[in-house]
Amino acid sequence: MIGAGVVLGLGLFTKQSMALFAHAPLLAGLLFGRGLRWGLLTRWAVIYGLAALFVVVTWVAVPAGPDTDWRNPAVHRTDYFVSTSRLLEHPFGAVAKNWNRVKRSATVYVTWPMLIGAVLSLPYLAWRKPPAALLLAAIGILPLFVQCVLIKGNLYPIRWTFPHLWPLAVMLALAAADVWRRYVYPRGSVAAKKAIALTASLLIVGPMMFRTYGMLREPEPYLRAGHFMASRAHAGYGNREAIDFLLAESSKGPFVLLTDPIPGPPGDAMFPYLNHRQGITVYEAWWMKLAYDHPILPPGRADIMKSQYQRVTEGILDFSRVARVYYVTDTFYHTEAAVRHREPNAKRVARFEKPFRGEAVEVYRLK
Repeated sequence: MIGAGVVLGLGLFTKQSMALFAHAPLLAGLLFGRGLRWGLLTRWAVIYGLAALFVVVTWVAVPAGPDTDWRNPAVHRTDYFVSTSRLLEHPFGAVAKNWNRVKRSATVYVTWPMLIGAVLSLPYLAWRKPPAALLLAAIGILPLFVQCVLIKGNLYPIRWTFPHLWPLAVMLALAAADVWRRYVYPRGSVAAKKAIALTASLLIVGPMMFRTYGMLREPEPYLRAGHFMASRAHAGYGNREAIDFLLAESSKGPFVLLTDPIPGPPGDAMFPYLNHRQGITVYEAWWMKLAYDHPILPPGRADIMKSQYQRVTEGILDFSRVARVYYVTDTFYHTEAAVRHREPNAKRVARFEKPFRGEAVEVYRLK
């Protein structure tokens, strides 16, 4: 009980998307409990009360550093969500586009036989109603549907599908075990049972094992870099090369490196590998979110933060006194034309291609 509350609270404290699974203790109590008794209500109160303490701490402890209006300690980024007015007008307006991305990515993470088997097992499980399967469906399928409804259609990353597919695999196993126990095991010879079990295992597990073997042996053909586990800027290609280039540039003297005010690479790679190293200081250019054409390089003094995740002010930096300033971005976020729209005098000094879609990590000299 206390452990469940701490786990839920720490999950919310660590990553706001844990809120998608906050209903799990409630459903577990309904499915595995014995009616709405005072003991169950007390357990729920303790679990959600402990989790709420973490939420309150998160909200109260938000640093007072410079920030953008779309950051939120409860939901991380408000700009990912369909607006309330739009949701009331068209409640399922984003579902079609998001669902297409879910379907396109599903077979990247699991094979067709496993996916088909899992889908076919759903009617059987709905008929049999095993509590464990119902709980898995609620924490796997329901949050996925909620994301399809609430997330803007052009912002749903296909990697978000990944954690919701594995409950389907467990549900398939539960359905298979129930069918075996009720209809196969009591009948037939031992040899026939072994043949059935072996055939079913090879059909479902075999393709997954083959894919795993192939990925370990030669990953590129299986990664489908535009889709598998990372998409667009979140794919890490080019970041190591950009880091090596900037380290080499530091031999010419110290400089400031600016990154986009966007979670994930390349900013997430630049801070740990370059900040306060060999005369390099990395800052998030949070002011870029103030306006579409806001300069990347402030003309004078600007508030700065310790890092993109340490929303704690580090003071004020007068950029007019900084001798050298670089900027690193991904072309998915800012193309060369977009960079020059903000900084007409920016000079692109390096470009590191990714193996798909013509995207790249680019480094600019701003000063």
